[in-house]
Amino acid sequence: MLAWYLSGEADHELSQKIEASWREQGTLPQSEWGKEAVFGKVQAEITAQSDHIPEQKLIHLVDSRYKPRFWAYAAALLLLSVTSYAFYFMLSGQEQEAAPLTTAPSPQQDIEIVKQTAYGEKMTITLADSTVIRLNSGSQLRYRADASREVFLEGEAFFDVSPDTLQPFLIHTANITTTVLGTSFNIRAFAEDEKIAVSVVTGEVQVAQQKNTPDKIVRLVPGEQAMYDRKVTSMVKGKFDYENVLSWKEGRLHFKNARFSDIEQTLERWYGVDIEVRHPGIENGFSGSYNRRSLESVLEGMSFVLEFEFEIQDKKVIIL
Repeated sequence: MLAWYLSGEADHELSQKIEASWREQGTLPQSEWGKEAVFGKVQAEITAQSDHIPEQKLIHLVDSRYKPRFWAYAAALLLLSVTSYAFYFMLSGQEQEAAPLTTAPSPQQDIEIVKQTAYGEKMTITLADSTVIRLNSGSQLRYRADASREVFLEGEAFFDVSPDTLQPFLIHTANITTTVLGTSFNIRAFAEDEKIAVSVVTGEVQVAQQKNTPDKIVRLVPGEQAMYDRKVTSMVKGKFDYENVLSWKEGRLHFKNARFSDIEQTLERWYGVDIEVRHPGIENGFSGSYNRRSLESVLEGMSFVLEFEFEIQDKKVIIL
């Protein structure tokens, strides 16, 4: 084949053969069309043509008198081979562009999103289905990046769920699951609390324990609350005080007959401080309301009623 290239006839004949073979596809069955047919036919004809070049002519061409020309022809042969293969793969590329495209699932759909608030911080979250969640201090919410209506809560949050009668909204907290179609309600489920409270403002909510048996399911309407006791793993339904449960999302601290240990935890989350109680015994059953007040102002009011003194040292509060 090298001799045929060196004979000087290669350039003209190769281009003619490619063009003729390409035109001939119009008369072939459709199954024989394509780049493989063209390239295979041309290659076969090139091989046959090169076999007719006498060996003596090849030897003569590479005689020492033609060595410079031989290397020039060899370079030309390499270039011509590359050009032929480029033509072949150009046809391949045209076919790939014409093939139908498929879209792979986005990896973003499997990503879990975690929203967390530090002590002294609150956050408002809007999900893909337009559900709005107000996250209280020291709380965490987990959910997937797609439009799935399912979240996992630790801490406290107020939910305003976008209605969807075909796909319920699920909230998982410890050993209970709250199911809604479209409503507003509050869930309090801090890890250190003995009880989990689900309080409904609008719509209807179903609260189920992990085993999900009929006697473990409670249905709630506005004004009703389900209280789940972690220790005895039981749940009771009753009424709740709107101001006591929901004032936090309006920026108000509200206590009603509260134990001081509960007040201490609330102040730590609300203001992002650490409270150390050195007072021998502070009376429980405190009631009071504070609207967007500073920590010092709140403690001054409490200390007057409960008869204690306090010191604020940066992020540390000492009750004396």
